[in-house]
Formats: sequence, C-alpha cells, structure tokens
Amino acid sequence: MSEINTNTPMHEMTIGGNIYEAGNARNFIDELGHVKEFQIWTIFTENNKHLFDGSLRSKKATINDIARNYQGGGHKNASGVKNLTMEDIDSILADFQSRLKEV
Repeated sequence: MSEINTNTPMHEMTIGGNIYEAGNARNFIDELGHVKEFQIWTIFTENNKHLFDGSLRSKKATINDIARNYQGGGHKNASGVKNLTMEDIDSILADFQSRLKEV
C-alpha cells in the first residue's frame, strides 16, 4: 500500500514518493475499488471556479441517480459531477450513507 503524504501543499499530493497535481487525483479513483471494505467511494477536487468536481464509484449500489441530483451523470456504478459547493458534497456523502444502508 502506498503512503500518502498530507504535508504537501493543497494543490499537490505525494503518493509513494511521487508528487502529483491535485487535479490528477481523480485518475486514482479506480484504484480505490481494490480496497475490499469500500463499497462506495468518491474523490472531489477543486476546479478553477473555486467549486468542486467529483468522481463517484460503487461496487454494487446504483449511484448514477445520486449524480443526476447534482446535474451529473454516468453509469450505474461510475458517475461524475461538476461545480459542486461544499454543501453539495456534504449532501452527496449523506446520500451515499443512505444508499449503503439499502444494499
């Protein structure tokens, strides 16, 4: 398992000694699917409008309906959203918690 360094500037992240721009963090979304305990997961990154874009993933639960509620979309188990506020993110996470109780 790679070590993630949280002491790097907010616009960068360090994984396994490699430095990545934070905007590229969503490229790692599918790697999180290999964690056995994760049933639903997401990564949000800040865009140049000071809002957030997100990638939403699930092993079994349908999540594209959640993405549509935030003007996003995608497939049953892989969706995306754009231009979210922090309040939107909090709502999505609450929606995920509810969805986990259903599966």
